[in-house]
Amino acid sequence: MSILMNGIILIGPPKSGKTVFARRLASKCKLAHLSLDALIDAFENIFPEHGITHDGPSTAQICANAKPFVEHWLERQLHYRIPFLLEGFHLDLESLHQRFSERAVRIVCIGYPSMLGVDKVTLTRKFSVKPDWTDRISDDKMMVWFDHAAGVSLHRSQVFEPVSDAG
Repeated sequence: MSILMNGIILIGPPKSGKTVFARRLASKCKLAHLSLDALIDAFENIFPEHGITHDGPSTAQICANAKPFVEHWLERQLHYRIPFLLEGFHLDLESLHQRFSERAVRIVCIGYPSMLGVDKVTLTRKFSVKPDWTDRISDDKMMVWFDHAAGVSLHRSQVFEPVSDAG
């Protein structure tokens, strides 16, 4: 990892390849790696009273419930100068950008923007390794998530990408 970058936050919809890519990159670059799916699974099974679950009422609520734990982990990595890679879907992109972008943390969105939501749900179902947390999510709810992810990608490109002054 470049000495100019402290970490990477990788955001994308379910089954977009985040975890596979993150594991390979973290291994190759010697990065501490936190999968938000693994964190949520742990909270569901060990600390259900915190309400951090894949079955949350909304993406916004899941983000809000997980936020203190995610931000604490990020702060510790930065404090101890541990290069890191955080990946997941239920992340508050705007909040993370505001809090960490000035600290040499790169936020990257991945996914499949040109695909229709119904096709994304079909692929998610087809390629899920059983058992998988996405099995508990209805197709309708997953469509809402994919629509949210498409909005995040659009918002990210409008707000966080450099704009050229050509002309």
